[in-house]
Amino acid sequence: MYSTFLGGFRNDYGTGIAIDTDGNAYVTGYTRSDDFPMTKTLGGDLAPGYNQIFSGDFDGFVVKLNATGTQLLYSTYLGGSSYEGGYGIAIDNYGNAYVIGITQSSGFPMNKTIGGDPAPGYDKTFNGVNDAFVVKLNATGTQLLYSTF
Repeated sequence: MYSTFLGGFRNDYGTGIAIDTDGNAYVTGYTRSDDFPMTKTLGGDLAPGYNQIFSGDFDGFVVKLNATGTQLLYSTYLGGSSYEGGYGIAIDNYGNAYVIGITQSSGFPMNKTIGGDPAPGYDKTFNGVNDAFVVKLNATGTQLLYSTF
């Protein structure tokens, strides 16, 4: 068992959790902290992530902690220029993370990954004030495998 804090200087909300077969914890939620733990763990090690730049009023996040809660295995923001929040998360047998949430940003990452590669998805058009999103992150949290409104 363990207990740990997860967040930065401003408001941070965990809204979903999933555990893989190795006991690693995957947490999603939303944050207003531009210093949310992204690029460095508390021990100073690099922690990989798809997008490590805070870019909105609130950004969604996905974090993977090791089974003992002592190491940040990856951390990433999910967001555009406005409000985003991750509300549910599931993990498949390969360690890919599936996240559902809400966005108010037409610039939510849809057409291109941060690396510039095309990201497939069912619906690439922002359709209103609030749109739901579904994203799939690879097992290392470094690549957006698909994204859709």
